[in-house]
This record gives sequence, structure tokens and C-alpha cells, in this order.
Amino acid sequence: MIKKINLVLIGLFFFSIENIYAKNIVNVIDISQHTVVLRLVVIYLVFLAIYGKRNFAIGLSVFLGLAFDIVNLEIIGIHLVLFPSIVYLSTKLMRYLPEYMAMVSLICFLSVILLEIASYFSYRLIGLTQMDFLTFVEKRLLYSMLLNFVIVLVFSYPFAKISSKWGYAEF
Repeated sequence: MIKKINLVLIGLFFFSIENIYAKNIVNVIDISQHTVVLRLVVIYLVFLAIYGKRNFAIGLSVFLGLAFDIVNLEIIGIHLVLFPSIVYLSTKLMRYLPEYMAMVSLICFLSVILLEIASYFSYRLIGLTQMDFLTFVEKRLLYSMLLNFVIVLVFSYPFAKISSKWGYAEF
């Protein structure tokens, strides 16, 4: 039970790091031409789903997606649907691939790309952004993927260890 609570607290910690990054760090570093988005929560959730229990990771992704929508967007539903869907798709894809650290990191990186593109089209559909797709790729996707690639490289081993050690604990 304590291990599951620790996994939730770790998810909330990464959620707060993402929000601190989005609200403060981006304003300190003046990169007005480009937007760099950190997706630490999704990376954590994908590792938790692959190395731990999938159903727990999907439940946690629903909770964190709802929290993300409430805190950042005030439109409930976009990340509430995207987070669990991406976690579910990544675990389904891993059924057909070997469970090597490099393969899981690649799936995690592709999940972040899928989340960014799905978020863009969702924002475009409801009118939160007027940016065309090529501008989105040039100004946001490339730089965000560079940052998230580094994050996946740095955090893949600790996330795998935490998820495999605590992910199979029973309630």
C-alpha cells in the first residue's frame, strides 16, 4: 500500500515539476520564438505502465490528466483522455516488441510525440491556437522533442527501477 502511495506521490512530484517549468523556467529563459514543453509525467506513466502494472498506471494517468486539465487548461477532457490513451497504446505496442530499455525509451519518446501532436490538433479544433501545422513543427515540436529526448535518456533507468520495484506491490 505504501509503495502505491509513493508511486502516486512521485507522479504528483513530476506534475509539479512540469508546472513549475511551464510557469517559471520558460519565462526566465527568453526564447520567444520557440516553445519548449516538458512532458515528464507522460514519460513516467509510460515507464510505470510497461515495467509495473498497466491498470494502475492508467488509473494514475486519468488522475494526472484531470489534474493537468484543471490546473493548466480549465477545459476538462483533453488530457483526461490523452494521457490514458497514450499509456494504453504504448503498453499494447510493447506486447509485440522486446522489453529492452532502449525499446521502452523509444516507445516513450514516440508517446511524447503522439501527445504533442494530439494536443495540437485538440487545441486547433476547439480554437485555443491558430498556428498552422508547419509552424507548430518548427516552433514547438522540434525543440520540445529535443528536451524530452534528453529527459528520456537521463530518467529512463531510474524510472524503470522505480516502476519495476514498486509497480508490482499489492494493495
